[in-house]
Amino acid sequence: MKLALLGATGAVGREVLNQAVVAGHAVTAVVRNPAKLPTHVDVAQQDFANPNNEVLAAALRDVDAVISAVGPNRASQAGIVAPATAAIAHAMDGAGVRRLVVISAAPVGVVPSTHRPHPPRYDPGDDLLMRYLLSPLIRRIFGRHYIDLAAMEDLLRDGSLDWTTIRLPRLTDGPLTGTYRTAIDRSVRHGLTISRPDVAHLMLTVLRQPETVRHSVGVAYWVGARESRQRKLRGRVEIGDLRSAQRVKAPRRRCPQNPKGANHGIHQVRPVHFPRRRDRGA
Repeated sequence: MKLALLGATGAVGREVLNQAVVAGHAVTAVVRNPAKLPTHVDVAQQDFANPNNEVLAAALRDVDAVISAVGPNRASQAGIVAPATAAIAHAMDGAGVRRLVVISAAPVGVVPSTHRPHPPRYDPGDDLLMRYLLSPLIRRIFGRHYIDLAAMEDLLRDGSLDWTTIRLPRLTDGPLTGTYRTAIDRSVRHGLTISRPDVAHLMLTVLRQPETVRHSVGVAYWVGARESRQRKLRGRVEIGDLRSAQRVKAPRRRCPQNPKGANHGIHQVRPVHFPRRRDRGA
């Protein structure tokens, strides 16, 4: 597959580039600074803070799909994603390319935007911790960035492209596992983190999943409540705290005087401890 990768010098973009090349895709990287990429990579220079439509359209010509990992490198760059995506969509229309995969963020589904001034109060995938504590705190800290991403998603919904947005939780530098949970149009329940290599893996995977077209995909590692309890239980057993790990009940037997088993006739068998006799000396 011939791909155009935008934002290939970022942390996620580099992972997408490496995995795409290993998978045998022909990749054209569209970046601001080509010197940051290996010499064997096809590169088109483009500054998304001030995009040139002609250069961008030429870079996207004859590709099968476009992956955008464009995002701000610092807080002062918040607001770059929606204008850059608008330029990308315009260039794709001119080049006749329809498939687009872009990065978004997990809290965007509950962020007000121009086309959705009254979004849902909670994401369907949020648990109580995320709903009442983490999500409001995160939106307060990264509010400008999420407003930008919400505007970007509005732009895609109004267009005609076959887009998929990947809504990310907190990113880590963990390894590629290929094992993660996804959810369509909502966050992954109990999912808080995902590694950048696994994000790249998913972005390449959804290119061949038509069920994700014109949908948002939540992704995260997930640990259910039962698995969490089992993990805690194993930890307690390993340190020898068997009494807190499980409650051992003594066996019961029926009282001979009450064979029907009335409550007052059931007795608990209790162990009898005999004093140890000490050997007397001769």
